[in-house]
Amino acid sequence: MKIINRFIDDTKKYGEYINFAAKAELKGEVAGSYLGWVWWVLDPLFFMLVYTFVVRFVFDSGGKDFPIFVFVGLTAWNFMNSTVLSAVTIIKSFRGIISKVYLPKYVLILVRMYKNLIKMGIAFLLVFVLMFFFNVEYSWKLIYIIPVIIVHVITTFALSVIVAHIGVFVSDFTNIMNVILRFLFYISGILFSIGDKIPDPYKTIVLIVDPIAYIIQAYRDVIMYQKFPNLYFLMYWFIIGLVTSVLFIKVMYDYENTYVKVVQNG
Repeated sequence: MKIINRFIDDTKKYGEYINFAAKAELKGEVAGSYLGWVWWVLDPLFFMLVYTFVVRFVFDSGGKDFPIFVFVGLTAWNFMNSTVLSAVTIIKSFRGIISKVYLPKYVLILVRMYKNLIKMGIAFLLVFVLMFFFNVEYSWKLIYIIPVIIVHVITTFALSVIVAHIGVFVSDFTNIMNVILRFLFYISGILFSIGDKIPDPYKTIVLIVDPIAYIIQAYRDVIMYQKFPNLYFLMYWFIIGLVTSVLFIKVMYDYENTYVKVVQNG
């Protein structure tokens, strides 16, 4: 309980920094770009068009709503992928700051996650526009997206604190994570429906061990099919994400001084 209270207090204390730093990173990304923040929408949109072309015209598969099906998957994936991958080296990347001033290391993760959350929010606005063009029904049940986003954020944070800790001590961990995330990209149902393409019991195994596979399916259930996502897996990943986050926040607090020594000597 002390860890949770400390986490809440520190998050409040550094809240302004998190907000400022995230927005500064966003501005830095679009600085010198003619289209600016529009690229945050165009990037998944172009990928959607490429994958739609390959699946529908090369493999002769996918239905009429396949573009929005893919876009929802890519949007959810990009948030987790970008946040987790950047977390691997985030403590080393900010060695100049953490060597001079005290800053809870998970705050750096929150900055990156907040930035990516804003980008995901913009992409989801486009999803709601695409719903109109692909005749996907608008329903009050879209409010179900809120618990899905909460679980998405918690599980992403949980994975990020794990890899951030390991990344300080394992120099090749970025390469390892690139391989793992590339593998997850192809098994998480971004380009296909897990329920249709993976038979039981393998489908259940994927949903139990791969959080983003369930989260993508949950987003589609809410946005495309107007139904509440599977409650069992929603609670399962909420609890797993919460417990893992608490455990590794404690680890990060315990290793505060060790992180500084390692990055200074690295």
